Amino acid sequence: MLNIDKLLVLKAFYLGYEIRENHFNETEALKLVNRAIGYYASLNKTLTKSETKRKLFYLLIKCELLRHEKNVENLRADAQELDKSIKSSKMYLDYMKIIEATLLIHRSPDIVRRSEYKGKTSLFNSPAWYVDTEDDGFANNMSPFEAINVTESMLSSKQVKFLYKIPLLDIMKKHNIL
Repeated sequence: MLNIDKLLVLKAFYLGYEIRENHFNETEALKLVNRAIGYYASLNKTLTKSETKRKLFYLLIKCELLRHEKNVENLRADAQELDKSIKSSKMYLDYMKIIEATLLIHRSPDIVRRSEYKGKTSLFNSPAWYVDTEDDGFANNMSPFEAINVTESMLSSKQVKFLYKIPLLDIMKKHNIL
């Protein structure tokens, strides 16, 4: 069974990534995530460790949704500070490892030199005429799982369902936000 913190980081990454890349109601998803973050910010009490992790989970989703926006550094700084408030948490560090692992390496024809560009680009700034490498485009051919030193085989059947099947709305309902 996978550590819950690592599972939450993977879920936040995959939710944000899939919504952004597949353009699944990005605006609505961002509103929902902001609502969740606001919910925990509006509680008139010191958050429990569990509540703080939930708030961080939603903040990481927002970081991934807005991964290519200019203000993402501010969001990441907020996530890092929140993570520091959770004793022994490495959720932010794991998220950043996933970010680093999922930078795409592209190759494109260089018309002048008749060679290929092999430098790193982000998912956002790569021009449409770049082509993905044959190694699925991940730097060092590393998946999000590998980036945080876990494998899918470590997931229980319940965790597999959570990671791949449970949508954002269901999570928010379970957290009593909707």
